[in-house]
Amino acid sequence: RPGDRQAGQRGRLRGEVRPRQLGARGLGGPLGPDRRNPPPRHDADRRPRAGSRCDALVRRRGPGLRGRQDIQRDADLRRGRVGPDRLSPALHHGPSEQDVDLHRHRRRRHGDRRDHRDRHAALPPTTRAPSASLTQRLFRHLRGSPAVFVTHELLRRETVEERAYQVNIARACLERSTLVVLPTGMGKTVIAAMVIAEVLRRRGGRILFLAPTKPLVEQHAASMRKVLVVDRITLFTGEATAPEDRELLWRENKIIVSTPQVIRNDVRAERISLDDVSLIVFDEAHRAVGDYAYVDVAAAYKEVPDRLVLGMTASPGSSAEKILEVCGNLGITAVEIRTEYDPDVVPYQHDLQIERIPVEAPDVSKEIRKLLQTVVDEQVARLKKLGFLAGRARVTRKDLLAVGNEARARLDSGVKDGRLYGAMTAQAIAMKADHAIELAETQGLGSLRLYFENMQKDTKTKADVQFLKHAKTQEAIQLAEATEVEHPKLAKTGWIVRKQLMEKADSKVIVFAHYRQTADRITQELARIPSVKPMRFVGQASRGEDIGLSQKEQVDILDKFRAGQVNVLVATSIGEEGLDIPQVDLVVFYEPVPSEIRTIQRRGRTGRSAAGRVVTLVTKDTRDEAYLYSARRKERKMHLELDRLRKDLKQKIFVGEPGGETFVAAAPEKRIETLRAQSHDRAPVPESRRRPSKKGQTTFEDY
Repeated sequence: RPGDRQAGQRGRLRGEVRPRQLGARGLGGPLGPDRRNPPPRHDADRRPRAGSRCDALVRRRGPGLRGRQDIQRDADLRRGRVGPDRLSPALHHGPSEQDVDLHRHRRRRHGDRRDHRDRHAALPPTTRAPSASLTQRLFRHLRGSPAVFVTHELLRRETVEERAYQVNIARACLERSTLVVLPTGMGKTVIAAMVIAEVLRRRGGRILFLAPTKPLVEQHAASMRKVLVVDRITLFTGEATAPEDRELLWRENKIIVSTPQVIRNDVRAERISLDDVSLIVFDEAHRAVGDYAYVDVAAAYKEVPDRLVLGMTASPGSSAEKILEVCGNLGITAVEIRTEYDPDVVPYQHDLQIERIPVEAPDVSKEIRKLLQTVVDEQVARLKKLGFLAGRARVTRKDLLAVGNEARARLDSGVKDGRLYGAMTAQAIAMKADHAIELAETQGLGSLRLYFENMQKDTKTKADVQFLKHAKTQEAIQLAEATEVEHPKLAKTGWIVRKQLMEKADSKVIVFAHYRQTADRITQELARIPSVKPMRFVGQASRGEDIGLSQKEQVDILDKFRAGQVNVLVATSIGEEGLDIPQVDLVVFYEPVPSEIRTIQRRGRTGRSAAGRVVTLVTKDTRDEAYLYSARRKERKMHLELDRLRKDLKQKIFVGEPGGETFVAAAPEKRIETLRAQSHDRAPVPESRRRPSKKGQTTFEDY
């Protein structure tokens, strides 16, 4: 009957909102009722009121027309629950044919006259009835706020969502060379794309985008092609392009994405010139220290007038001196700092659950530690007799590293003293024993056995021979070979990953391990678990029988990880920076790392577009605990340092605020140089101890 098609319309036309209107599809369902499966109603509710507009319209249109849907949509439009002004632009596709037909019918019937409800619907949202406004706010909250995108002639439409802090930072970066310090996953690449688009529009020229690793170069090139309306984008890597090809590609393209080593070599060989470069972007700018290629490229670019530099990092370091050193090396005169606690960043942060799981070292590992500690103590006593480590009651690895640097520096300076060679041998033996202790305590006996086997196969130095011949070392080797006990971290890692995949079958997991041997062992163990599809992800360098991954292999693994063909990535330090993965649900630290920069980079792989979880495995009463506390202390210090930079360096360098304000100071470059000189005067370092730092080397600050 016609009345059946108008079931329940009387209540809705009077403005009632029934709870069951959300439908069975939950928050992602339609704003109105589920029209395909309408809920049952009593017969009394099925008949429209005699003489009502619903009854008249149904009689006029006839039972064969879809009058119920039309009237329901009209009621929804009248109450503001749907319509062009209530839906995201990406979701609204205009009125349906039924809407148009109904609208024409009503205009023919009533002319230009509008009833009270139509006038009420035409008012601005802020002037509507409180109940309607409350309902509207509820529905908008459930469906999410409409997306607003940045519009620019060189940005593809609806690719860059507008976020206030990103726009503010991009505007500041266009005024002067800037270091952007932003938490991982907060869109540093998006800021770079906005700056690149505007620089090309204003100044033209060429853009150079530098990244430290080849997978990052591939990802940035793909991102630029996706976001920018620029066809001439190419990438340089030493492996993928020949020098002659790069010279031609440099002239033909507007945006070049490259590793810094390639650009440094080409500039030195005069194959390319930076004179027509309008902007250089340095990703992971905290690497611009020592003799890293960033420093050389920036030095060559400083000769170019009207240059513009954009540096980006999530972890600049835990001291003002480190940050200023990066700024000075890159020719940067401003700093834009945001932390996850700033008011304009907090709305875009996702929950991050951080857990620490303690494990107990096996008894055999404790026995091996005692034996090898005896070797370390003997070598320390030998060094003290030679005049080193004076006054050191408890010698740490940091102290041993300092001894090696000091002895080497004396020999390099021309000092002829036979005791220095003995000191270097003793220091090397102590370092080898200390490293073996670390493997036994925190990695497992499998890694320790492999360490001893590799040293026995390839004995290169006098220290290797003396260490292997030591009685305590021989006893430790026998203990390691006689037992099949694995470190409990291995089983715990498998349990954590399996539990995650049981709770969320499509989860993506990254397990970080410091050593390749450990990564191999973890991958083998995880492969035994059903539904776990692990893959090892390491760097390109090959060490003996340990063959690294080529650039193509790295890219293929990341593609499989994104596609779900691989759901667990077991990565070394190569996975800490810049993985372009939409969302990782779980990050596992197989061991803590003492560096706050590496800790932040590892943790930043999750919690980007959704809530994430970080689990750190810590072996009790070992250096794992010391490394964990060291990283936490340095991270707190870094955040305090960033806050202090905003306050104390406003007269020494441009420092942006979350609100977008910038504090202007005269001659900032001179002030940077003055501050750096003052810091060197306050803490002089002997020339013999100054050695350029390289990526991957262990430094004093790491411990």
